[in-house]
Amino acid sequence: HGNDHQISYNEFDHVVTDMSDMGAIYMGRDPSETGNQFNYNFFHDIKNFHIGGHGVQGVFFDDYSVTGAEMIGNVFYRAGSTGCIKFNGGGACDIKNNIFADCVKPLKDAKDNTKPVYAWMETPLGQERLRERVDITQPPYSTKYPRLLAIYNHEEPVITTAERSYVINGDLSEFVDAENLDFNLKSTSSVYEEIPGFEPIPFDKMGLYEDAWRKNVPARTGNTPLKQPLPFNQKEALK
Repeated sequence: HGNDHQISYNEFDHVVTDMSDMGAIYMGRDPSETGNQFNYNFFHDIKNFHIGGHGVQGVFFDDYSVTGAEMIGNVFYRAGSTGCIKFNGGGACDIKNNIFADCVKPLKDAKDNTKPVYAWMETPLGQERLRERVDITQPPYSTKYPRLLAIYNHEEPVITTAERSYVINGDLSEFVDAENLDFNLKSTSSVYEEIPGFEPIPFDKMGLYEDAWRKNVPARTGNTPLKQPLPFNQKEALK
């Protein structure tokens, strides 16, 4: 929860495997929580093994999150059982210059969610979170987050697209060593020509590193074999 968080240069893998309706990064249900940056992270081997439920994702924006985050320069590899980045009725996030490799789909439910967001903002819960707990129509909110105010005033749509991103399935030959989880693009990669404006991603800076406190960094593990799905009854699981 909150505003203006910066979550960058991390590695998220083998998490939420026994969950459903969840993401490695999860936020939502309060559009006033905005200005967050999730940049230059490596998401891989994220999948749940249950039958049924809503699946898991690398990043999940739940219930009418808008302008929730900027996501630039992330690498997603097998990251999500139903999608890498999911929206449940929200959007208007800045998603640019990412890599999606061997993923089910880059974005899930990132359709035009303008009407449902407009309607939700007028509900009692929406008014409580946008006008009572804080007031997004007045400074400092209105000056710090003008895009949120424009959406609240029905002046801007709620649409999200994955701009200037490299999406590939199967043929991972553009990467230095995808089999060993090195997703640096080769110096000879044609991606920079095929996607105008695509910028190099600092993949080597993502994840753990050696310093005065951590003398050794464990090798990355990936390519997790699919386990037999477990029977899953959401109602029973929530007891």
